[in-house]
Amino acid sequence: MIGGRVLDLTAINDLTIGRTIYGAAFLAAANQLGVAIAVPTAALQEAWAMAGPEDYPFLELLLGLPLTVVDPLDAAAAERSGVQARDVHAANAWDAGAAHAVLVAHDRGWPILTADPASLRAIDPALEIELLPDA
Repeated sequence: MIGGRVLDLTAINDLTIGRTIYGAAFLAAANQLGVAIAVPTAALQEAWAMAGPEDYPFLELLLGLPLTVVDPLDAAAAERSGVQARDVHAANAWDAGAAHAVLVAHDRGWPILTADPASLRAIDPALEIELLPDA
């Protein structure tokens, strides 16, 4: 493996429901190049909640890829991500999936793949972001 990317909710949705052609191209390139994909559990939970039954096979496909690693939200990660996003929570802009994605990105030293960096940047303005194209 040569590094990786952390997926936030918008990236999970893009790669699984095909919002853009980039998702399929990214997965093919990641697989070919050995780029790992970290999926934060909190973002994954929200993706499942937003998905319809027709999307389930695509979420399962993403999770079944050998390059996919699901990062758990255990007690230690919950504490660290919650403390890190405390100011965002105080401003009534809480996003558990974004908070967990930022923590995973910090821990792994990988950029976050996203279509909307606002909630991520609210937690860490210096975060390394790889922006998904609009279409």
